[in-house]
Amino acid sequence: MNAQLDLRFKLQERMLNKYRYAAERAYFQDLVRLRADLRNVRRCLPRALDMPLFKTRLKNKKRNKRSREAKEHENVVTTEPLNMNHLAEESDQLSEEIKLLNI
Repeated sequence: MNAQLDLRFKLQERMLNKYRYAAERAYFQDLVRLRADLRNVRRCLPRALDMPLFKTRLKNKKRNKRSREAKEHENVVTTEPLNMNHLAEESDQLSEEIKLLNI
């Protein structure tokens, strides 16, 4: 009886060892693959040290983007007439100055 139990125990132990080794092997293979991927990512990405004046380039790009956004505007359609009194005043002042110069 003990011999049969001992045989079953050894069989179970072998199966557990087999699965444990398979799990360790898969873990190390994944670890090696991940390290290689990280190395490749590090190689592909640009480094800030390799780019001279990197910060000023970024500032210029941000500034240009802001100025482009400021230049863009939507056309506005209104139903109320705009107040143009200041234009009439300016034209009156200009005509008076022209008269004074022609004297």
